[in-house]
Amino acid sequence: MSSVRVHPEVLSALAEQRPVVGLESAVITHGLPKEPRPELLQQLGDPFATKSHLPVHLALAEVMEESVRESGAIPATTAVIEGELVVGLTDAERHDLAHHPSAIKAAPHRLSTMIATKATGGTTVGGALTLLYRGHPDLKVLATGGIGGVHRDWINRPDISADLTVLSRTPLMCVCAGAKIVLDAVATFEALETLGIPVLGCGCRSFPRFHAPGDGTLPIHCCNPQEAARIAQAQWKIGSAGVLITQAPPAPWALDLETLESVTQQSVASVTASGPDATPALLGALDQASSGRALLANLALLRHNAVLASVLAAEHLQPLHHDL
Repeated sequence: MSSVRVHPEVLSALAEQRPVVGLESAVITHGLPKEPRPELLQQLGDPFATKSHLPVHLALAEVMEESVRESGAIPATTAVIEGELVVGLTDAERHDLAHHPSAIKAAPHRLSTMIATKATGGTTVGGALTLLYRGHPDLKVLATGGIGGVHRDWINRPDISADLTVLSRTPLMCVCAGAKIVLDAVATFEALETLGIPVLGCGCRSFPRFHAPGDGTLPIHCCNPQEAARIAQAQWKIGSAGVLITQAPPAPWALDLETLESVTQQSVASVTASGPDATPALLGALDQASSGRALLANLALLRHNAVLASVLAAEHLQPLHHDL
């Protein structure tokens, strides 16, 4: 019996072999502003503009699920609710999670403690992968913004996200825009290689830099969603590692990498937070330093990745892929 509660709609979709897309929720509890920013959301146009009255984090939660549905898949947002591991939230649970006053960042090493103490929190990529894998064997796709990885200055203070180790042993496709810009992209890319995690690019030939396209220095295999699904199937014939599928942020909102790097260095220098608070603090500083442009890119790429993940979930179900 699974130790994860899977929403009936998700179970029905899996039984009927309809595509399902997993979503993490730390972006809701920790990664985005918790107040309305109507002028910003309106710049993005629909569907964000129609939700411009909502706090940014709740607007994003609704947009992600709605975008998955509009793309033909069923959303399965993951979270820990009062100690229960959950795949697929009700509207009330999503609302309560977004407004929870003391939500914990549900990384893999915290899950057992959260179960025992009946805590509530939003899943990181590593936490979401764990819940999806334990929830149902046919859950094969997760959409996120940027994965965690190797932090800058890792030589002096080793700080490597569990996202990488969990992905290395979890047979799912993880769709992202590369590693978060506040990380060391080169070290993260090399760690992915060391851990045996294939990195693919849908429409891009170099490792994207979260808010910005890649600059060509970290080449990856470029393919379409159909080929990406076939590669994932082949990967799981020979091992258990997941597959990282990347795409550059959408062009209208992507930032120039050189400018972004300059702003990021300023932000890194201004933040003293560490541990689970480091990345949210750094992204908040980056948003401020970029006059909101980084936040616009973040929201746009999150939705962009949810749509690609929905396509991949459908491609994974095609019989041709299982005949490898």
